Amino acid sequence: MTIENMLVREQRRSPNCFIYSLSALFSTEIMKEMNPEYDACFIILKPDKFFHEIAKKLQNKISEWAFGPCHYIDRHLPPDKQHNIHPAWIKEPEYSYQEEYRMIMFPTMNEIEPFYIKSKYATKFCKAYYIV
Repeated sequence: MTIENMLVREQRRSPNCFIYSLSALFSTEIMKEMNPEYDACFIILKPDKFFHEIAKKLQNKISEWAFGPCHYIDRHLPPDKQHNIHPAWIKEPEYSYQEEYRMIMFPTMNEIEPFYIKSKYATKFCKAYYIV
């Protein structure tokens, strides 16, 4: 008996994470492509200091964090093309124009929900940019 044209998938699961996303490239065109209603953004002038401040503000909610670029690869790869990239770093190749970076934060609790981060100190490392 021969089986042909069969697809086998391995399901990968990981704990929930908090993710803070941004683009490495400043572009109003990319911003508008992501959402035509966007009319402003923040330029992060000192990313290392900005993200350390964010992590400091979240020290009671997260156990560890990392910052880096997304990997634009198909999530469904053949067995000979497998990798060990954490799912939080993966994004579909069609979004590669975004040049996204992420701060991935691993929570200390099991159930997580979105929330706002307030830090006047972190704002010192940013500047607002408005589209006219």
